[in-house]
Amino acid sequence: MGLKKLLKFFFYGGIDRKIYKLYHRDIADEMTLILRPLCAFVAVAFLFFGIYGCIRGESVGVVLNIIVCLLAIIMFLFTKILPDVSSHLSNVCTYVSMMFILFYAIVSGCIFNKPHQPVVTFMVLIVSIPILMVDVPWHIMLMNGIAVLGFIITDYFTKDANAHYIDTRNAIVFYLLSCFVLPFLVHSKIEGIVNKHQLEKDRDIDNLTGLFHRNAASKLVMNNLLEKPFQVAAMYMIDVDNFKHINDTYGHAVGDKAISDVAECIKKIASEKMVAARYGGDEFILFISNLQNKQEAEMYADKLISLVASSDINKMPEMKENPITLSIGIALYPQDSKSYDKLLVKSDRALYKAKNQGKNRYSLY
Repeated sequence: MGLKKLLKFFFYGGIDRKIYKLYHRDIADEMTLILRPLCAFVAVAFLFFGIYGCIRGESVGVVLNIIVCLLAIIMFLFTKILPDVSSHLSNVCTYVSMMFILFYAIVSGCIFNKPHQPVVTFMVLIVSIPILMVDVPWHIMLMNGIAVLGFIITDYFTKDANAHYIDTRNAIVFYLLSCFVLPFLVHSKIEGIVNKHQLEKDRDIDNLTGLFHRNAASKLVMNNLLEKPFQVAAMYMIDVDNFKHINDTYGHAVGDKAISDVAECIKKIASEKMVAARYGGDEFILFISNLQNKQEAEMYADKLISLVASSDINKMPEMKENPITLSIGIALYPQDSKSYDKLLVKSDRALYKAKNQGKNRYSLY
């Protein structure tokens, strides 16, 4: 293993930077899942410590424990919204929380402990916290390094010479141990995340078109309808005209090219407010939310028909006599229905209406 690969392994856990960036949101969400139970545990533990300190009459300790308990509760509640914020902000919140736990361990171990007594809690945390976290190793190493430096400085001013020597030695040894183990753990965890999401992608995405399968699309659309009521939305049922004839006449390779090109045209008009899927052999569905009015829904249908008319498949010499065209049925939300299933049925009826009117057109329900 060359120096470059070795450094990449220790600083990035052997994970390619492009892969890290691609799955940064998923890694941040995984960190949030770890942070939530940790905050809950800290809140309960320090509430107990506060009550115990109150019974023993330790006023300073009680106040400190209650403050930590309240901060842990606030952080626990904040983790509920972390999946909705940017992945970078989510990561920052996680690191701040972990640093706070380490800071408390420094204060309690150095200031509230006896001067001759070596610190234990901080040593446990600088090994266990990195093991719990999921991120590129150098980020975690940096956080841990800052905490260890802060601990050694604080320990120097609060402990006697013998205890400080033991604490410094232990902190450096445990830090180096965590640095050595961390890349292997991170590599395993991030690889697991990548593999998991790749399996989900393979399950949800159609190989030929790169669009969702019908079941994955139906879940997304139903969730959208439940969570975000729209002023106007549209369900499109799209069918490639005379596809059986194209397949039988020119072969499956041309048929696949036709399906693939239609999918590319759908992607060209797609945006964050759209869900597109391959519904069946030569059928597609497209759900567009947050439309201004019915005219905007019709504009997208017109645009899609025009894009297919000028697509690569229609530039092939053999397609001049029988070009690829689309028939599209449109059902509007909430005008035609507020239910996903009913919108699907009504857009299908509108599709057959377009077919009966001569194909290569769209029709509203």
